[in-house]
Amino acid sequence: MLLIDSDDGDFVNASQVSYASYANNVVTFDNVDFAAGDWFTIASLSAVNPLPIELLTFEANANEDKVDLKWVTSTEINNDYFTIERSDNGIDWEEVLTANGAGNSNQAIEYFETDYEPLKGISYYRLKQTDFDGQYSYSNIVPVKFVENNKSNINLYPNPVNAGETINIEFSNISEKELLVVLRDMQGREFASKLAVNVEEGKLIGISLDSSIPKGVYLVVASSENQMYSQRLIIR
Repeated sequence: MLLIDSDDGDFVNASQVSYASYANNVVTFDNVDFAAGDWFTIASLSAVNPLPIELLTFEANANEDKVDLKWVTSTEINNDYFTIERSDNGIDWEEVLTANGAGNSNQAIEYFETDYEPLKGISYYRLKQTDFDGQYSYSNIVPVKFVENNKSNINLYPNPVNAGETINIEFSNISEKELLVVLRDMQGREFASKLAVNVEEGKLIGISLDSSIPKGVYLVVASSENQMYSQRLIIR
């Protein structure tokens, strides 16, 4: 676990906290049983204070010429927006993109974004969450190794596709043998899913689209335990 210094943003390892104090601008915690799995929130000294968000996962995965970003929240309280930040050294950070939060929610919400101009080599991503009152917190830091001309991919056709038709998905240069393929809108809502097994070069699967599915831009996401691939799909 990582806690954030109240003034300059330095990190403190929460597993090393054994008593409550405020020294050298670092807040440590009291009455929080880490071994028992108590929740805590950055800038809160109480184990019972609600978190601005409960973040289940934050992932960043290289996908051909881009980096796919996914995160899942289980609850959100007064959550204004998210910011994806990127670094080439894990110290100096730059803003890549922002995404609106849900405000208040008590159900799981999945978010998907894409960095279309990733840094070459190894870089680092983190998620910043900002409340309506301007307070903020950070996720864990995720490393990504990006190599140009990475051809691991999923291909969609036809694209655009009409509602009521079938979208065909072709896999190429993917090492995973089993992938869960999900169709989501840009707000993360799921409209269709299918499990692809025995995945190999050139394998095709089809997903039938409901005739009532709204027109718009969607994401087809194929994921395993260790990797995620995505492509945009236009439904007209």
